[in-house]
Amino acid sequence: MILGTDANQVLLKALITMRLLDPNATSNPDAVKAAIERWQPITGDDLVKIINDNYADQIQAEASYIPLFRLGLWNNETDEPVTLQESITSNLNWLFLLRRTIAQQKYPLVLLDIVGSSTPDNRGMLVPAGRGARHWLVVTGLTSWSQWMQGTQYHWVRVANPFENETEYYPWDTFIGSIENLPPNLVTVSKK
Repeated sequence: MILGTDANQVLLKALITMRLLDPNATSNPDAVKAAIERWQPITGDDLVKIINDNYADQIQAEASYIPLFRLGLWNNETDEPVTLQESITSNLNWLFLLRRTIAQQKYPLVLLDIVGSSTPDNRGMLVPAGRGARHWLVVTGLTSWSQWMQGTQYHWVRVANPFENETEYYPWDTFIGSIENLPPNLVTVSKK
């Protein structure tokens, strides 16, 4: 298990850290359900706080603010975000950012869409953006540059998926296709 805990324990700690759940009510299913329903979309700063407040003895999280226009992710003419799937420039800039971050032994947390628990055979697997449950994964590796340059069949991403506590490998296009939008900050974790 990642961090010696399971996803349910992480969720309970997050709800307590965000002051949505009383620490004495964690065994009350109705209280937990109500806290989850009150939870607004989590920001990068919230995620950093949850990680650092609960797992500081094992890992450290930080948020790096990224001007989206510098990644080619903002269309200045329409004043709207550009998806990674729409722009080759933004796709490559995102790839370079991930590579640079991983080389510093900082592992990006990315919000992707996955198959929910209703389909046991492939639950937790990535699906196209907008077609699944939103879920945080940790990007832990990319195919080496020398292999990457040999063609798209070598464009792979390695992620740690806490849904099933497994390391998974995805083609770059599947990975990019599962990202609905990028937050204005990149949250990374590093081992202590």
